[in-house]
Amino acid sequence: MDRKQRVLKSDLTDVSTLVSDYLAGTTLLDSAVIYIGAELPFNHKYFELSVANAAAKTISKIELWNGSAWVEVVDINDGTKSSGISLAQSGSISWARDLRLSGWSQQYDSNDIAALATTRIFNLYWSRFTWTNADGAGACKHIGERFNTDEDLFAHYADLRSSGMMAAYETGKTDWKDQSFAAADAIVKHLRRNGTIIRREQILDTSLYNEAAVHKTAQIIYQGIGNSSENSKVAEQRFRTAIDIKFVEVDRDGSGDLSTREKTVSVNFGTR
Repeated sequence: MDRKQRVLKSDLTDVSTLVSDYLAGTTLLDSAVIYIGAELPFNHKYFELSVANAAAKTISKIELWNGSAWVEVVDINDGTKSSGISLAQSGSISWARDLRLSGWSQQYDSNDIAALATTRIFNLYWSRFTWTNADGAGACKHIGERFNTDEDLFAHYADLRSSGMMAAYETGKTDWKDQSFAAADAIVKHLRRNGTIIRREQILDTSLYNEAAVHKTAQIIYQGIGNSSENSKVAEQRFRTAIDIKFVEVDRDGSGDLSTREKTVSVNFGTR
């Protein structure tokens, strides 16, 4: 289990193992509240649903623990909403920290937060997601990061839209979601090796890594098919070019938002 991200339901059931690893399984999100903790602040999470919610519910607020109280965020963008219903489709939920309020604080012991009493999880930043009700939440396969969609992929690699290509990779396959999650993990590992980040939560603007994720996803797919070595090499080279970003815009000070300086720091670590 990735112990760097913890996910708890309102009754404090720990579902971290099931949703932090996109291959681990699924969990029912039959809870009006979930808590997500991480070692560094973050401003989004991608919810991959295996069963979509069909009941009338919307996200009502997201709060951050500042060391003594929960404070609400602003500018919530719910990418899981469809026809006014939250968790009706897979997507990213993003937000901004309210700069007028006190900051987000790392909690030494979660037991000291009344809502998380008895959990005893140390040194994490905690967030609380609240929906209007607990009904009809469907099932969630993954809570994490995804930098590209299948449509992004097909715009560059039209051949991968083919059902025959999917069948060649895996019987019964209908999309490339798992490969895009693997690509996101590969990008995080690449940025950590280069010293750009120490934790994935420092990536606050996922759009910067969309093109790199597209090419890494394609590389993973072609390698998996086994008979597309030339295509794999081309995708790998395109990835190396796309990941060489001059202004990486990562959260270096752990505030949960990007300062002007963080947006304009120029780096060039190259690729390995």
